[in-house]
Formats: sequence, structure tokens, C-alpha cells
Amino acid sequence: MIAAQLSRGITPAIAVVSTIGWARSRDLATLDAARLDIFSADLGLEATASTRQIGKTFSFTPIIGLGSGMRYYHHRHLAADATTTLGGYVAAGGEVGIGRVGVRLEVRDYLTNFTPLIAGGRSTVRNDVMLLGALRLKRR
Repeated sequence: MIAAQLSRGITPAIAVVSTIGWARSRDLATLDAARLDIFSADLGLEATASTRQIGKTFSFTPIIGLGSGMRYYHHRHLAADATTTLGGYVAAGGEVGIGRVGVRLEVRDYLTNFTPLIAGGRSTVRNDVMLLGALRLKRR
């Protein structure tokens, strides 16, 4: 998945986070495993604990999060209607700081209600785990 994330601090330890993303996949339920575009948009809250210094150069900040959003599934070349699903996530991770640069690693566990794109399928709850990595430049 290719994604972009924006955050805005509302207190020193809590931020509002918005993530949008796109992934190309294949629908294995169709005969020819048709190409499938998946668009994702989330809005959540992220809490950070106090930053811990590791020596003179490095720091570590633990992160937890909670949010909800939507996923939009669209077949590229099939005459099937697109499907939009709602879901929620919990997240945990951390950021290692080196001066003004932060390297972030976060794991998100998504729960979504999925209805198959091809008629006749029943809705199911899906559990997807996503690993996110990011590079952050801090203000001076």
C-alpha cells in the first residue's frame, strides 16, 4: 500500500491522525483474479508516552492509537459495482529519533465489514494487520 499520513497535535501527548492510501491487488474470488484497486481513508487519535533518551544521540517514543475509516474496493475491468466498507483500527508502535529525524514503525490491526463485490456473497468481518514505516523530519 502506498499511503500518506498527516497529524496535528492537540496536546503535547495526543494528536489527530489522518491516513489515506491506495493499493493494487487481485480478487482471488473471480475466475481470472481480476485487478482490484483498494482505497483507504482513516481518522484517529494517537497518544505518545514521554520520550526516553538512549545515550546522547538516540531517543525512543512509544505510540498507541485508535481510529476509524473506510475502504473502497473497485474492480478495474469487471462490470461490478464498487463496494465501500467501514471499519476501525488499533495501533501500537514507536519512533526512534536521531537529532531532527524520526524513524517510525507502527502496527495497525483493522476490523472491517466486507461484502463481496460479486453478487451473492455474504458479508464477513475481516481482520487485517498492516505494518507502517515512516520517516519524519522534526521542526527546530
